[in-house]
Formats: sequence, C-alpha cells, structure tokens
Amino acid sequence: MTAESVSAMTEPEGGEVRAGKALPKQQRDRRPSPATGPDQNYLPSGPLLDAVRRQVRLRHQSLRDFLGPELFIAYCHAHARGTVNLVTLERFCDEILGWHPRMLYGDAYDQAAFDPPDPV
Repeated sequence: MTAESVSAMTEPEGGEVRAGKALPKQQRDRRPSPATGPDQNYLPSGPLLDAVRRQVRLRHQSLRDFLGPELFIAYCHAHARGTVNLVTLERFCDEILGWHPRMLYGDAYDQAAFDPPDPV
C-alpha cells in the first residue's frame, strides 16, 4: 500500500476516511456509542493494572515494550479513567496475562458480564 492509498481509504458506505482527521470533540460526544450489552459495562481498573505491572516486573521489560502500542494506550486510558470496559479487560487477560477475567475480579466480573448496563 502506498501512503496515498492509506490516507484516503473509503468506508463501505462510501464515506472517505482521512488519516489524522479526528472529529471535533463536540461531534464525538454527541454520537451514540455502538456498543451494547457488556461492552458498555465497566469495572475498576486497579486489579488489572496491578496484574500487568507485576508481569512487567517479572519479565524485566518496559511497560511500553511489553504491551505494544495498542495495549499501552488502552493501559494509559484505564489508568487515567480508573475503569476498564469488559472488552478491553478480556483482551488484556487473553493476550497479556493468560488468565480469565474472573481470576482478577471474581463475582464482580460475572455481574458486569451478564447484567445489562445501566441506562444513561
């Protein structure tokens, strides 16, 4: 792929996607989230962040190198917000920890995974 083809890809609906062009904050905040069900449920990020930091120390790597670019950003977001959504939690558990999220959160994970999200 060339730089031009990456910077001007088209979406299936025909809309054009330009690299580096984010929606203004006002437009991002007004759009409804496409997430449904457990994708909208959150848990406190503390147990996950602690487990990731333990793995980083055991492997003697930097956090950025250990997680890679996508999960490093997700880690930073979870740290800043103090919460993590279930999809992100499951990705960390699958790709980084090799654990089931229930091992970190117990019954709280089951409740968040199987209960409908609170209406906003």
